[in-house]
Formats: sequence, structure tokens, C-alpha cells
Amino acid sequence: MVDKRLSMDDPEDEEPDREEQGPKPTYVAELEERIAESERMIAEVRSQYRAALEDFENAKARAGRDVSREIRKGRKLVIGEMLEVLDNLDRAIEAAGTDSRAGTIVDGIRLVRDQFVAKLEHLGARRMISLGAKFDPALHQAVSTVPVSDPGNDGTVVGVVTEGYTFEDELLRPAVVAVGKLEALKPVVVG
Repeated sequence: MVDKRLSMDDPEDEEPDREEQGPKPTYVAELEERIAESERMIAEVRSQYRAALEDFENAKARAGRDVSREIRKGRKLVIGEMLEVLDNLDRAIEAAGTDSRAGTIVDGIRLVRDQFVAKLEHLGARRMISLGAKFDPALHQAVSTVPVSDPGNDGTVVGVVTEGYTFEDELLRPAVVAVGKLEALKPVVVG
């Protein structure tokens, strides 16, 4: 028997190469196989986790977009309904006209109307400027034509029955308008 403690400095006595040791014991090979299989399973679970996390993030983003779309749709619906109230306020102001007896009441109605318009604008509704604009069937609903003598007014909105509104750059309600139509010139008969 050789005492290796005494010959530690001798390079020949260092740990022998694996080739010299011979084949690995079967339990070591089995353990290495188990480790390799465990590493494959861990990699697969990590891959599944990343895919599930990505699916979750996509679903969360999609749900957020859906909620935003539904909120916008609800706001648009409510604002559309409120436009009738605004129309009635405008009609009340117009009906009072210049009647001196209704002066303070009309002033109060104007204040309420202006506040109402400000709230609608804050929510994203905007009144379209239709009077004097070229008739656009995407924005206007023509209910009548009015004869005009100026060729520049042909096809132009010359009267507004009901104002049109947009909601966040999307048509909320078309303006109901009267459109100018150039009068045909009558032949002059001399005689």
C-alpha cells in the first residue's frame, strides 16, 4: 500500500484521467441521465411559462381595449341622447325672440344652454359648422332645396334645421339642412 499523503508533490500521483478510471458506475450514469431529463423538463416548463405569460399580457391588453371601446360607445350614446335637450334649449331661446317680457328668463336659458354645450364639448362632442359649407351627404341630411341666384351658393348649405355634431372626430349626428340650388334662368321674351 502506498501512502499518498507523503507524495502529494509528485505529479505522477495526481488524479488519474477518466480514461484510466474506466467506465462510470451505473448509478452515476443514471444520475446524469436524470439530471439531463430534469433540465429538459425545466426548459420546457420555462418555455410554457413564457408562452402563458405572453398570452396573459395579450389578453389583458385586449380586455383593456374592449373596455375602452365600450366606455366610448356608452359616452357616445348618452351624448347623442342629450343633443335633443340642447335642441330644445335652442328652440326655446329662438321662440322667445326679442319678447321683452321674457328677457331674464331667456338670459337664464342661454346660460344653461352655454353650460350644457361646454359640458358636451368636455366629453368630446363638437358642433359642426354647416351654414355656408358645401353640402356633404356624409355630414349633412338635406330636407329641402332653396332657390339661389348666386352660382357660388349652388350646392351650399343655406339653412340649418338641426345642428350636426361630431364625437371625437367621428360623426355623431348629421346636420339637417336646406341646400341652395341655382335657379334656372328664364328666357326673356321681347315683344
